[in-house]
Amino acid sequence: VPWVLSGIVLGPIGGVITGLAGDVLGQLAVAVGGSINPLTTLSNALFALFPALVFKFSKIKKDWLKLLIGMAISMVICTMGGGYALYTWWGYDKSMSFVTYLVTIRSPQIIIIAINYVLTLLVLPAIKKANSLTTKSAS
Repeated sequence: VPWVLSGIVLGPIGGVITGLAGDVLGQLAVAVGGSINPLTTLSNALFALFPALVFKFSKIKKDWLKLLIGMAISMVICTMGGGYALYTWWGYDKSMSFVTYLVTIRSPQIIIIAINYVLTLLVLPAIKKANSLTTKSAS
């Protein structure tokens, strides 16, 4: 949720920086797996990029639709790409094919993405209002 909101408010570059910083700090704070996985870090850094691009450049008026499109792209590219990074980097059970891994292990991410979509959609109006107030007062 923070990555997507940062991308919407700060733009694509701000969102990518937020995702990158959040992932690196999270990996350093909870060293699971022994090292930072650069492919997972890249995937997490890019997660905010697609919603940010849709919000910045799309002519779609409905925020819920822009968010849905942006997060769907992020889910396919970043969540599944991150799944590939986890599968290859940390060597999950090689008796399981990557497709089987995606279906059995990573597919629950769809539920997490859906929950994040709803939470982001609920918070988005307040964030946009606060951002417009901040922009006006800075002028």
